[in-house]
Amino acid sequence: HDGSSIGDFGVQLVDVWEKEQSLDGFRLKERGSGGNSFRNKLYEAVSNGLKVGAVAKPWSWDFYNSLADTLAPKSPGKKEAQLIFERLLGGETESRAELMRFLLSDDGRKANASGSEKQVHSEYLRTSIYNRPLLLAIQAYERVCRLLFNAFYEILQWMETHQSKGDLNQLSNLSQVINACNQLPLAFKRADELLIPFTGESKLFLEHFQQLRESFNPKEFTRLLIDHHYRVQKNKPPTGKAPWILQHTNSSYLLNSTQGSGVQLNDEYVHQYRTYTLVSFMKDLGKY
Repeated sequence: HDGSSIGDFGVQLVDVWEKEQSLDGFRLKERGSGGNSFRNKLYEAVSNGLKVGAVAKPWSWDFYNSLADTLAPKSPGKKEAQLIFERLLGGETESRAELMRFLLSDDGRKANASGSEKQVHSEYLRTSIYNRPLLLAIQAYERVCRLLFNAFYEILQWMETHQSKGDLNQLSNLSQVINACNQLPLAFKRADELLIPFTGESKLFLEHFQQLRESFNPKEFTRLLIDHHYRVQKNKPPTGKAPWILQHTNSSYLLNSTQGSGVQLNDEYVHQYRTYTLVSFMKDLGKY
């Protein structure tokens, strides 16, 4: 490849990489160079693989070791790592650079060491300008998710300790269910407001959780929560999954899973937002 379709940065990156890996001549296919020899072997292997629709070279092929050494994502050359890092700090907006600089700061490192992404976001909110609306929307969305999560998993855990069964009267009196009923109206309202700038996510939020807003009476909410679980399981690819709770009578249920065992009911985020992935990548680049 001469660089005609990888852009100026692509050319710059390949040139730095080939020099640090002692593979000069790779991009420009210079005859007699180590880089061109490497390129030809790689080109042949990929071409043969495409023809047969599988890996064409045997696992004993010694070139695999060369590929692993020169393309290892966790051990780039110093100049290559610096070039990638500087590129990540660029962008059409300042949002990514601001996040990276926070994670590299003393406050960011301390928050990340806590193991709580919620705490990382809370600390980041104190100084963030460009990511502030997104952070607030995430916090509001996660509050809704945590209330629902705790209520559902408390139901699973309670049933597991009560002969794997329960009725609406029993399940609707559980503390996390009552807590969700009390706090979800305001939590939903706040999430709706803060998700407005994010049109696609706001639409999905309304679609996925609309039926859970129909009642916050504990009994009715418990039924709605279990019905929501049925819909989620039914729509899982490729042909749906079995529900973790089975309806026994109109108002009683049987437990069909051990998924609730050992799950902590706390106030942390339910989902992850790639903070640790980004930190891990910056470690690979020698910046963290």
